[in-house]
Amino acid sequence: MATPARKLRSEIKITAETPAQQRGATGDDRELIRLFEDSPWRATRIEILGELGRHPTQRTLEFLFKQVMATAYGEKDLPMAEAALHALGQTRHVLAARFLTRMYPGCDELLKAAVVGAIGQIPDRTLARELLRERMPMHHHERH
Repeated sequence: MATPARKLRSEIKITAETPAQQRGATGDDRELIRLFEDSPWRATRIEILGELGRHPTQRTLEFLFKQVMATAYGEKDLPMAEAALHALGQTRHVLAARFLTRMYPGCDELLKAAVVGAIGQIPDRTLARELLRERMPMHHHERH
């Protein structure tokens, strides 16, 4: 007899194996989000965040944005916030890069490394360069 945790993991695996194009059409991303919200297990919720990051849709991006905001600023659940940030980076989406770049200046010092790591996963380097330019000390101006 399968335990509830084993059943849930099986549902996650089946849902996650559906290609992203089909997931948006069939609502599997919605199912993963429902599983996330219904799961009492932290490890399972973190695993679901990873799956959502690997198969982004508009719905999953919005969900990940909300998770980052809720865990980084609301409930102050830093490990869950780090998992959501990592998942955003996995999306490799330019909207995720913009969100992360805007988040960086005001985020908790303990999350800055996770934000930079997430930005580093996204192939569009325009926003990453912009972030670095803003954060790098201007030594050449100090010398002149």
